[in-house]
Amino acid sequence: VTAPKGNKIHKYVWCRNKECVENKATSEEVLHGHVIYHLMGIQFDEQEEKIFEDILQEKYTNNIKMTADRIKGLDLEIAQLETRTKSLLDKFVEDKINEETYNEARKALVDKLYLLRGNRELFKRNNEEGYNTLKNIGKLLKNPCDSYQNADTFNKQRLLKSMMENL
Repeated sequence: VTAPKGNKIHKYVWCRNKECVENKATSEEVLHGHVIYHLMGIQFDEQEEKIFEDILQEKYTNNIKMTADRIKGLDLEIAQLETRTKSLLDKFVEDKINEETYNEARKALVDKLYLLRGNRELFKRNNEEGYNTLKNIGKLLKNPCDSYQNADTFNKQRLLKSMMENL
């Protein structure tokens, strides 16, 4: 809601919750003041920032080790399936199995190979994406007031909604 006053347009917000006791319009400036005050309360100090970064680095290092182990296991499975596919082809060429049996078995092996290769790539990508996501959260917690003030109206609303849902 906007309301003109002289040459200036003042913006107001109101609660859409029907159960809200204070169902009146509030100045957008007052609302932003309250939000900034609460964001300053969750802002990291230097010690918390260092602790967060240390924990994040430890988690990332552990994830790299676990991912490497998972990828080794997947590589082993992939190699075994490729060997089975090759031996299946050899059997078909030597007329030890018929074409229908070969096609059914080959399809199952190829599907499994496709799935395993996809999982392998997913493990690699998720490790990096997870780390980057946590790193971005850490950046937001270093100075959430600046992030809020620099956000557009839509993202401010999303932040407020998220804060209210997590109370």
